[in-house]
Amino acid sequence: KNKMYRARFSSVDYTVKLLRAAYEDGLGIMSVMSMPDNELFKKLLEALKILKEQGIVFQVAPCVSIPLKLGNSPIDDYRRWLTYFYYERKFFNSKKLEEKYLNDPILLTRPNWRERFLQMMEKEEPYKQEDSKDIQVDFKLLEKRVYVFEGFERPFINLGSECDFLAMIGRLDILIMLIEWLKSRGFNHVFISSHHAGSTIPIIESSV
Repeated sequence: KNKMYRARFSSVDYTVKLLRAAYEDGLGIMSVMSMPDNELFKKLLEALKILKEQGIVFQVAPCVSIPLKLGNSPIDDYRRWLTYFYYERKFFNSKKLEEKYLNDPILLTRPNWRERFLQMMEKEEPYKQEDSKDIQVDFKLLEKRVYVFEGFERPFINLGSECDFLAMIGRLDILIMLIEWLKSRGFNHVFISSHHAGSTIPIIESSV
């Protein structure tokens, strides 16, 4: 399916035609994952600009992954998920939780997910609380991910699933800082994402 969609949406004309039909059918807001270096993402923005010139204006709600780093190194996504696993196994049967992680259809879209996560479980450790004090946001990269949406009507912005990570390692202060930073750049409404709502929402609610 991924190969089929990649071929189909490599055509800006096809994307324009599809979005025009969706707009005429009542769709007016799109949530768009920010991937400035991705060719399909660039073509989607090109299609939206073509439609805007034709009088068809979509509101574009960016979804932006948070570029986190520990010292000078980016946070490892697979180790980040290992951190989630260790946190959640306090509440669930470890074997069933492991099966869920290994067979999750979304996680399986990551390159060699099952093999790499099993290796991570065997050889690595999760990020720990003592690591959390050195976690920072790469604001230069974040600025790049946000800036590409300049010129579009933006009803809200959605921070990515790294919000789960910040909640579980006790760095809600970073999350608050990010929300304020985005508001200072014209986003009146900032949403946060969660792929682990059962763990993350209680942490956030108890902090209020």
